[in-house]
Amino acid sequence: MRLRALCLSAVLLLSAAAPAGAEDALVLTMTGFSADTELAAEEIVAMLEAAGYTAELREPAPMDPLADIDTFSCVFDVRPELAFLPPDWFQPLSFVTALANGTNVLFVGEHLAFAQRNESIREVLEFLDAGPLAFDDTPLPPLSLPGDWVQPTNPSHELASGCHPITELVYDGIDHGRFVELGTGTWVSGAPDLAGTVAWDHGDIPFALDARALVILDINAVSPISTLDFFTLPVPGVEPTQNRPFLENAIAWLCGSPGAPDVNPCVQVCEPRNHGFWHRWCLGQDAIDPGRFGLGLGPGPSPQHEEIPGDTMAKADAAMAPHGLTACEALDAGPFADERLAALRELATIHLNVSAGWLSLGCPVELHPVVDDEADLTVGDAIRLMEERLAEDTRRALREARWIGEHVVNREALLPVEAEE
Repeated sequence: MRLRALCLSAVLLLSAAAPAGAEDALVLTMTGFSADTELAAEEIVAMLEAAGYTAELREPAPMDPLADIDTFSCVFDVRPELAFLPPDWFQPLSFVTALANGTNVLFVGEHLAFAQRNESIREVLEFLDAGPLAFDDTPLPPLSLPGDWVQPTNPSHELASGCHPITELVYDGIDHGRFVELGTGTWVSGAPDLAGTVAWDHGDIPFALDARALVILDINAVSPISTLDFFTLPVPGVEPTQNRPFLENAIAWLCGSPGAPDVNPCVQVCEPRNHGFWHRWCLGQDAIDPGRFGLGLGPGPSPQHEEIPGDTMAKADAAMAPHGLTACEALDAGPFADERLAALRELATIHLNVSAGWLSLGCPVELHPVVDDEADLTVGDAIRLMEERLAEDTRRALREARWIGEHVVNREALLPVEAEE
């Protein structure tokens, strides 16, 4: 490996030269190749500044060693066309130094046609012992046509919750890259063995324990002229994506609070309402039949529901769609003795709370005695565990799924959120 020819101890010695955090964020771009690259970099800067960060947009000159990048809290390398090729080994060395010194880094890669770029990213991370990493090398089909590529997100990862709950990412173009081996990283979109986005948290990179790294293998996913805001097919600019809120999560995850990189800027909200509250709301929305006692008439809107965001139902319905029910239908489904329907009622209640912003996926939970073999669980984990039991579809598994959901929405499983220092 080219970078392994350098002495790791020398790199780690260099990492002590300047402490990270002198500035908030650095965004690296390059012009003349892709409008997506240029506009994505500009958009990231705009998002950083709108959120209160100090951000610098820079187009490095050829052979620029980027010797100062470890003075930034977070660096966004939005240059999928650029591979670190000899004799320009200065930049990968600087990224190794920055990561070893605790600077958090986003790398944007691409599909197989940009293999040298992806290999450059792999070498930086493997040099810090974050591998082994490997990419899908399936050849691109001839005469490839652009399209939208949708990958589900990992519900238990902070990047899928953070400030915003995210259920999918939409990539665009003739294809996007995919990891098939993640090393010490964790899949964020796709699946553990075929991931378009992978993250390394604090402690995941053996020779950069204080750093975070995020790799997105598609520039279009963060480009305002591609799928940052809308699907491109079948009608451009009509169907919204979740890419922008995901990028906001990524900015918070990588940069911390503006001017305070060690502080989480996302406040966890852990105040869910129970099944009865949401069933009453569904009746008020005329989303379910009030039944014979209601004489065919719903109760109408209630003042206690005025603070519920307007897109709550759409988000919760999307989360419940794989089960063939809307969220309100799940809350109203019977009989109550049906263990599967009972578990789906609790799952829908969780999703309604998350969609309304009253329950963060990162809220800590304790699920003993049903779950004893996993530590540091969150609401995102609770959803994952419920889905696993629903897929198992045994009576015991369904009863456990129902128990998990009930104890989350009734707040019995929720743990106190530790205040950020």
